[in-house]
Amino acid sequence: MTKIGLLILISCISCIAIINSKEIKNIEDLDLVNLLKNEKERKRVFACLMEQAPCGDMQQFKESITQMIKTNCNNCSPRDMERYNMFSQLLAIAYPDKLKALKEKYQG
Repeated sequence: MTKIGLLILISCISCIAIINSKEIKNIEDLDLVNLLKNEKERKRVFACLMEQAPCGDMQQFKESITQMIKTNCNNCSPRDMERYNMFSQLLAIAYPDKLKALKEKYQG
């Protein structure tokens, strides 16, 4: 994907992203655009998901997203499936090593 294509994708995501900076309970609460822009937040989320740091207010999110990763979102609602696919696509483009690590950890 070109840089322009990625920029358009991120812009589209920002239109539908739910912004909740205090508590992340599920994939809809995750501001994907902010996650890509904010290195500190990105590291915090990945450390939680990889069990390298306490999750704190993201514990429900961790349980939710890890179940999605384990099942490849087979039991997801259409909206959650859309967000999961965006999450996966953005990780594949911007942080393929993080996506690989998550899949190895939760899909075996």
